[in-house]
Amino acid sequence: MAQSVTISVLLLGAFVSIFPAGAKGQVFPLYTSTKSCSALGWRFCSFDRCGLLDVCSESEVREGGNCFAKDTRTFVDGGTACEDLGARMCTAEELVSEVARGTGCQLDFEGVWSSNFVYNGVACAPGEHYVAPGSGKATGTIPVPVCKADSFLSNIRCCADRTAIAADQQTAHPASAPIQAPTHGPSDAPTDTPTASPSDAPTTAPTDAPTDTPSVGPTDAPTRAPTVSPTEAPSDTPTDAPTDA
Repeated sequence: MAQSVTISVLLLGAFVSIFPAGAKGQVFPLYTSTKSCSALGWRFCSFDRCGLLDVCSESEVREGGNCFAKDTRTFVDGGTACEDLGARMCTAEELVSEVARGTGCQLDFEGVWSSNFVYNGVACAPGEHYVAPGSGKATGTIPVPVCKADSFLSNIRCCADRTAIAADQQTAHPASAPIQAPTHGPSDAPTDTPTASPSDAPTTAPTDAPTDTPSVGPTDAPTRAPTVSPTEAPSDTPTDAPTDA
């Protein structure tokens, strides 16, 4: 199946969204089902961890209400199967909260595709999404959500919402949480070009050599005495007295 990639990035942590386009050219994956839980006839989660969510789920989503063979669905395969029913992919948060627990196909202890590109503030690489535990029991083959390439063969459980929204009324799918800070610390060496704006505070010590161009404004304090005329080049250390010429 041909894919294209849409990239939307807001720098410094607001959100990152990188999702392959669905076969129908719509927003993919959808973040709200196009059919409601009642229209699909799916049950709402009744477990304590997900009881407050207006979300239902189903695992027998193959044509005829059957199960897909285990570990045979790519990310796009899984999302398409759900959306063809009017449902959507479950989020990693929903799966961990046991929204899909006990919905069939023996997937409670297996890894299941989620719609998440970001989970707990950590973003996957482009072309990857999170595979989450099928029931959130954290005792199966995927105890916590992990990033996997979109071509990885995993499983699918579909989710739907109490209130549906038409696909053409849905906007691009944002990440569920901000990405981690860009770097863990300062770089070892200065950048090849100046930054777009000055630093928030002055440096703690002067540079080892004069700058190529004068500063934008005067220094904080004048020199102790003026020179009669400037030297052709700066001296390594200041002279004891002004030069004659």
